[in-house]
This record gives sequence, C-alpha cells and structure tokens, in this order.
Amino acid sequence: MTSHGLAKPPKIDNHHMIGFAYALEQALNARRQPQFLGAITPIPNAGLCDTPHQLQGKAHLPHGRIF
Repeated sequence: MTSHGLAKPPKIDNHHMIGFAYALEQALNARRQPQFLGAITPIPNAGLCDTPHQLQGKAHLPHGRIF
C-alpha cells in the first residue's frame, strides 16, 4: 500500500505483456489466413512504356563527385 491507502499496481514485465498480447490476438482472431476471392479484374494498359526513351542530360551532384 502507498501512503495514500491505494494499492500499488503490479509491475508487468515484457514476457507477461507479450503473452497477454498473443492471447488477445488469438481470442480476437486478428491474424486470419488470406483468402482467395476469385479472379482479378485486368487493368487496361495505359501505353506509358510502349516506346523506349533516352535519358536527357547528365547526372549532377552539387559537389561534382559521386563519393
């Protein structure tokens, strides 16, 4: 008891906290297995990569060196 007459809460170490978190996760079924929901809808091609492109200019660093 403290000087105010209140009980001191118990100290919880990491092992007990991890155990509690694991038990809570199992009780809530928080990590369900992924489910296959059917075929994906194909995304139309936007045509962004149809033609190869050349890099323009040079790589530039403010100090003039790579390292």
